[in-house]
Amino acid sequence: MASTSSLPLASASIAASLLVYLLLSRSRRAPIAPIVLPPKEAANGVLRAFVVERVLRRRGALHIFETLPPKHTALVIIDMQHTFLDAGAAVEVPLARGTVGNINALARAVRERGGRVVWIAHANTVLGAGDNDWAAFRCHFVSGVHRKRYVESLSPGARGQRIWSELMVDKADIVLQKNRYSALIGGSSQLERVLRSADLTTVLLAGCKTDVCVESTGRDAMMLDFGAVIVEDCCAALTHEEHRDACETFVQQFGDVMSSAEVVAALDRGAADCSVTRPRSAIV
Repeated sequence: MASTSSLPLASASIAASLLVYLLLSRSRRAPIAPIVLPPKEAANGVLRAFVVERVLRRRGALHIFETLPPKHTALVIIDMQHTFLDAGAAVEVPLARGTVGNINALARAVRERGGRVVWIAHANTVLGAGDNDWAAFRCHFVSGVHRKRYVESLSPGARGQRIWSELMVDKADIVLQKNRYSALIGGSSQLERVLRSADLTTVLLAGCKTDVCVESTGRDAMMLDFGAVIVEDCCAALTHEEHRDACETFVQQFGDVMSSAEVVAALDRGAADCSVTRPRSAIV
């Protein structure tokens, strides 16, 4: 039998062994990963929190325009044509079909408040079989059967080139054609001339694709000193992520990103103040 005097020594030895075991076990464990919280969405549901925070730090307000005078505002609807909206069409953008209801509703609201609605349809002049007047795109971005379908579907008067049948075009609306991504680049369309002639100082952008023709037109609008707003629930890209990324780039450098409800509220504020001839900035 062990003497009682040896028990404290044994207990100390056991405690030391346990401490060594715990230290060795901890050293072999993988480091605990930090908890990463999902980003919050902005009020309008498309901009991520870090983008909103960046915009707020830079200019002090998320939205540039708190007031939109209807008589000086144009809703510009881009490329909502059969070749982009028909199922299986040459350059189909499936998500664009989901914006049709919002576009019709916003167009009606703009008309009722005295604004103008402009429809932009893409078209390229056919120069021959599989050949049109946009060589840089035709030769480098589509090939083979895709090139043939693209050229045919966007030739003037083709079914694919027409505005989609479920969109409500009013007889008072303006309908123009463009032949490049941006409707405001030189030689693409008559949009700039029409806007300036009608004293339309702000463009509300709708249509598809958000990250191509909509964004290109919006960037050029800002460069030409027009107020520019992407109406995010009236636009679509090939994916939700591409749509979001385009909106996030645009809101930081080129214009505003608003929902159709926010746009209507800003138009109502503008209609109530007849002295406003340009969009009233929220930036101090």
